Amino acid sequence: MMHFGAIIFVFILIHLYQFWLQMKMGTLEMVTVAGMDHPIADLYKPCYEVFGNIGFVLFYVISMAILAFHLAHGFSSAFQSLGINHKKYTPLIKFIGLIYSILIPIGFALIPIWMFLNR
Repeated sequence: MMHFGAIIFVFILIHLYQFWLQMKMGTLEMVTVAGMDHPIADLYKPCYEVFGNIGFVLFYVISMAILAFHLAHGFSSAFQSLGINHKKYTPLIKFIGLIYSILIPIGFALIPIWMFLNR
């Protein structure tokens, strides 16, 4: 888990730099959206640029696979740390954690894949 945690930390830093920091620093183009009173940052453009690079797509997909393993362990461990560890409920908690740890990373991994394939 230590190695997975380090990889996830690096992923978070890169992800924040590529998207969040660019928005907060005001380097993104502002666009007007129908029905809104003020312009907003165009977040599609940096996504389009980043996910046009197969290296970043692979990095994001691999990071989501690592996140899946991390979540699978962490979900049930969180309940155990809270003292919710019972013969009757622990298998259900582990099952829900497994489903959660698969579906969430797959959903996030599909975004760069979809954007890369639909250029």
